[in-house]
Amino acid sequence: MKSGYFYDIECYPNYFTIGFLPINTNKDIVDSYCKADWQGRYDDKSEILKQLNIHRFTISGNNNLGTNRIALLNLKDFILNEVVVLVGFDNYRYDNLLIDYVLVKYLTLSKSNAIVEKIYDESYRIIDYKGFNYRKNSGYFKNYEIPYKSIDLARLHRLDKTRTSLKQVMIKLKWYRIQSLPIAVGTQIEKKDEAIIDDYNVNDLLGTQLLYINGKDELEQRLVASSFYGVDVTNSSRSNMADRILSKFYEDATGFDWWDYKNKRTERRIIAFKDLIDNNIKFKSEELSEFLREIRNTVINVGTIDNNKISKLKRNIIFKGTKYTFAKGGLHSNDNPGIFKSTDSYSLYDADVNSFYPKVIINLRLCPEHLIKTTFLFIVEFITNKRLETGDNILKIVINAIFGKMGDIYSWLYDLVPMYSTTINGQLLLLMLIEDLEYNNLHVISANTDGIITIVPNDRFSEYKYICDNWSKLHNFGLKFTEIIKYVRLNVNHYLVIKKDGSVKAKGRFLTEYGVSNEHDDEEVEAEDIDVSKGYKFPLVSKVLHDYYVNGKTVDESLYNNTDIYDFCISQRTGKDFINEYHTIKDSKLDIKILQKNVRYYVSKSGGVLFKRKKENNELTALISGKTVTIFNNYFEVSDFKEYNINYNFYKAEIYKIIYSVSNVIHKDIVGTRNGTKSGISGTLFDNIE
Repeated sequence: MKSGYFYDIECYPNYFTIGFLPINTNKDIVDSYCKADWQGRYDDKSEILKQLNIHRFTISGNNNLGTNRIALLNLKDFILNEVVVLVGFDNYRYDNLLIDYVLVKYLTLSKSNAIVEKIYDESYRIIDYKGFNYRKNSGYFKNYEIPYKSIDLARLHRLDKTRTSLKQVMIKLKWYRIQSLPIAVGTQIEKKDEAIIDDYNVNDLLGTQLLYINGKDELEQRLVASSFYGVDVTNSSRSNMADRILSKFYEDATGFDWWDYKNKRTERRIIAFKDLIDNNIKFKSEELSEFLREIRNTVINVGTIDNNKISKLKRNIIFKGTKYTFAKGGLHSNDNPGIFKSTDSYSLYDADVNSFYPKVIINLRLCPEHLIKTTFLFIVEFITNKRLETGDNILKIVINAIFGKMGDIYSWLYDLVPMYSTTINGQLLLLMLIEDLEYNNLHVISANTDGIITIVPNDRFSEYKYICDNWSKLHNFGLKFTEIIKYVRLNVNHYLVIKKDGSVKAKGRFLTEYGVSNEHDDEEVEAEDIDVSKGYKFPLVSKVLHDYYVNGKTVDESLYNNTDIYDFCISQRTGKDFINEYHTIKDSKLDIKILQKNVRYYVSKSGGVLFKRKKENNELTALISGKTVTIFNNYFEVSDFKEYNINYNFYKAEIYKIIYSVSNVIHKDIVGTRNGTKSGISGTLFDNIE
């Protein structure tokens, strides 16, 4: 029966190997293999490797021609008869293409005396193309039908766009062994080196499996969307999935074909904001009224689609003691660090507008000029209402993508007038709500795109709710209210919120868990999500901060009880212009070890100094100035955690750097003033208890 496999290819001038790991491989066997590897039990590792049931096909210049021809035949038969789906990493632009070349050219290759050389030449050609237009320009695949389904995890998680390597992902997901290619591409491989390459290949297969397991929800989401909406988004990032589904809706509603509108855009040279702002937007205060006049008088010179010069929309205004930034993406306050707590007298409430920008588009009847307006708005309204009714996460991704795509010159939705109309009116409407609250002495302490946090006296909650509900009714929005017990922040992008129901929402430096996700929309990510395309920097700090602010633990209690060495680690990835070096002293002499491109390490009491050297001028830069580190590309066990010799003072300093930044702004027993008048905010609300 046909099955699914993870797969990966290594290709050299005289050595080609491809490994297939069954998708249903037992996790316990994988764990046993890894443990045998890091413990150096290589005989056990070899035996467990057999249990992984990896199917390997090798064509080598070190083998005789008959052996290579049999391997080629077996590879072809395996793919055609045993494989239903192949899962890889960046395989869309490389591995799939090389496999398809082998299948299409099988007869020619099987008669050749230089099978591996021809495969390597084609591999080099694919790499030179970077995967783009290879199929079209090759001419091999005119009547070829791909005999397997393929899943590219790099495309699914948008790691191809962020140029995030599998090694970086493996670091983020705490894999035990971070290994770069052990033998440089283009090298003639000796027989003794084949096992080294195969071993590296197994590690990449298991790394691919790791990403697959951690990102299974994302894949399940794509499979559901593909089935339900009748469009294949299996390998789509969130942004691409949104685009494909929106296109399907538009085609079904209009009868158009994709090619009828895919290249249409509406080009604008000059955009006058006075033509975009809704007449219902008005302010009571002089400062906001003047600000509105300034925005109305703004004119931007866009340029052309080919030479896009979108002016950055950025204006600042201080209103009732809070500085707000009015920008292209949305309104946000410039928040100072602080700790805010609900008390017996005051509570914190977060009011979020449901599907804010989509509702602005619907309410103001905004549409790219080159599309059919009634149809477009019907689709937007249908998806928005359906999403709000069902909570469907796929529809949430789709509807939240529309605003951004109207400002993307590569999108069929491109038209800057509805894009700017959406963001400008949305921000001004949110400022109207802020003004209403502030004029009733209900102080807004934070605003970010589609939500605001307000300090509300407990005996005035009904008044707060009335003001918000009245704004919602007047402008046709829905608000979701969340009561907050504690709100800790460095700024608007780095904060931790403890809700009344006990759940925690975090962003930025306060995120603790390193799961798999990608392209987040404008709404805050939940505490368990983080983008695997980002760097890895001692998650221990965020975990200690979480324990400190949420669970009331001391820094020392949380820090010294953490026995996950990966939580102390940092990653470094150098570009082609740099070399990583590890400097130590051996026998009273400087010893320099050249390291691989991706390096994982932790700060220790002893060890060496990690540098990156610029190739151009040999300039050295220390990665952690004045600190010694231990390289941790390969996990190693210790009988006592203390043997890792961690420099706890370094991590403690990093933790307190954030704690002091948060706490030093807020002092006990303060009474805030705005415009020379006491605000009535007591010191018990802003309490420097930590």
